[in-house]
Amino acid sequence: LAIFALLLFTSCNKDDIIPAINANYNWIPVNRTTSGIVLDKQDELTYDNTSYQTDFYRNLSYNAGLQGNYTFLVLNPANDPEGEAPLWVYFHGGGVGYFNDEGIYQCLKFQDSLSWNKEETYDQFVNVILENRLFDNGVLMDNTLSRRINEGYRVLVVSYSDHDFYAGMGTEYTNNPIGGQVNGLQASMSAVDFVTTNYPTSYVYTHGTSAGGYGAYIMGVAYYLE
Repeated sequence: LAIFALLLFTSCNKDDIIPAINANYNWIPVNRTTSGIVLDKQDELTYDNTSYQTDFYRNLSYNAGLQGNYTFLVLNPANDPEGEAPLWVYFHGGGVGYFNDEGIYQCLKFQDSLSWNKEETYDQFVNVILENRLFDNGVLMDNTLSRRINEGYRVLVVSYSDHDFYAGMGTEYTNNPIGGQVNGLQASMSAVDFVTTNYPTSYVYTHGTSAGGYGAYIMGVAYYLE
């Protein structure tokens, strides 16, 4: 262990760092638009005896895999819903899937082609995504997401509507019976662009669980390269 630690330490000298590969990032910047984003619903939620203003948006520029559009939910800070706050972008899980050459959908056994290939509704964001990740039998859990909410972050929950690890950049949705494109990264980045433009924002953080971990990483890299 001592030898390993020494090797690890000595390998971190900045003079020994290998230069980055000169790759051709021809997909940067990611082609995206906020022009189709419309406010669909505003409401109030109460968590642990505290009220939060919510804004639910639909992005008409990006269709979901089989039904509806991409959407996103903004949960504003309880103490100052219109004030400046760090933005916590949350990517939820859901596996990954695709249509094979025979048009048969390939995914986890307990899922089907509609599991994460359709529009996520306001009720789904509130009652499935947030509820399951914040509460255990009605008791508020102490986890990363609940702590950010309690600390006054503005939370942006993006939808997972092409079952594509949130990575789609407008390429063909191969073998999809209704055609279309995969738009996961485009829709997620456009949601962040829109929120940071229209809500006072100090910093932006990405956070993903399960399949959402891929989305959080991919979008972070895309913004970094831009």
